[in-house]
Amino acid sequence: GAPRGGLRGSHAAASHGAHQSTSSSRMKTQALEQQARQSRIFQRKYEKLKKIYIAKEEEHRRDRKRMLELESELRVQTQMNKETRTKVEKLEQLLYKEKEKNRELASQKRGILRNLEEAKQEV
Repeated sequence: GAPRGGLRGSHAAASHGAHQSTSSSRMKTQALEQQARQSRIFQRKYEKLKKIYIAKEEEHRRDRKRMLELESELRVQTQMNKETRTKVEKLEQLLYKEKEKNRELASQKRGILRNLEEAKQEV
């Protein structure tokens, strides 16, 4: 490279060239050390992220399993609710029939009481 600095001439250029080779090997060493450092940093980051990812995967698996359990539980509850609703509807029908019978009986009872009153009047 062209000399950087005050010295001019062939001697300066030659000494600068010699200096350049040692400084360039030092720079290569520093660059390699820097790369190694970077590599270790990335390796640590990678390991950390891998752990996080594995933990998230595990959490996701647990959530999925729990969701399937809940869905199954919900199906069972829904079925039970349907059965209960059917029972309730049958009971409501029975109750309605009983009320109808009671109304009829009450009506008959009133009729009988009326007849008794009329019979008393006649006596």
